[in-house]
Amino acid sequence: MSHACGADQALRLHHGTLNAVLLPTILDFNRDHVGDKYARLNAAMGSEAGTDPADFVRQLNAALGLPAGLGEMGVEADAIPSLAAHAAKDVCTITNPRPCSAADYQRLFEVALS
Repeated sequence: MSHACGADQALRLHHGTLNAVLLPTILDFNRDHVGDKYARLNAAMGSEAGTDPADFVRQLNAALGLPAGLGEMGVEADAIPSLAAHAAKDVCTITNPRPCSAADYQRLFEVALS
């Protein structure tokens, strides 16, 4: 998803910031497909067991002053179909723990926009 947004030359969005802003949405999406990895992630982050890693990252992003969503970065709703198509074709999609179609990406971009 970061690659798709970063490919828009008019926006010229920073890849690392995109990763941080999109991470909570992706953590939510993958939650039921990662086994014990979120427990391990909590341990690595020093969070209490049972903490929601997506909420942890949202709070961290807010503390760092990062945008709360793609909309704050200039991404507009009318760009979502092309962003979703781009993301679905990205080679990184095959490494996601949960299969993700263009329709899934469309919903994820809608969530990440706000």
